[in-house]
Amino acid sequence: MTSSDSTYDVPSRTRTSSPRQPHGNSRRQSALELLQRDHENIQSEFEGFQTAGGDDRYFLANRVLRELELHARVVADVLYPAVQAHVDRQANRKASTMMRTAWKEHQAMQAHLAKVKASRTHDEAFISQIDGLMQRVQRHMAMEERELFPLAQALLGDTGLARLQRNVEARREELDHDLAA
Repeated sequence: MTSSDSTYDVPSRTRTSSPRQPHGNSRRQSALELLQRDHENIQSEFEGFQTAGGDDRYFLANRVLRELELHARVVADVLYPAVQAHVDRQANRKASTMMRTAWKEHQAMQAHLAKVKASRTHDEAFISQIDGLMQRVQRHMAMEERELFPLAQALLGDTGLARLQRNVEARREELDHDLAA
């Protein structure tokens, strides 16, 4: 007998305990743990950017933008399509609405990121653009962690999450190479 995820009324599959990996655990991280770690790394890079001064601030701004682009593209190319395919099969209106909203927010965040990357001037306007972008990113990451990750876990189960993990790692490696070129 399967339980149900009450938020979206979808049958649960076998669940992993949490999207976070306990310290000292040597097992491979799940796809959701990898994406959660991305969120934490992006936030950490941004905090470094906020406290830095001079040229260090612009160096860190570029690191934040690169990490954001890498993560946003991996999520857009791998996570969203995988979850959406399962939502479509379930024909669940609540989950479908959440996915549409999340995808629109993700696209708006990517457009904002592209705008900031295109400006890259070393002035206060650029600093303000990064701050504005990160406010949007922080809200979006919180929504993903609160709504999308649990939905993905419920719909994909352990087997789907293992496949997702491989796809996330492969796409990240490919994009990392492309962005470095």
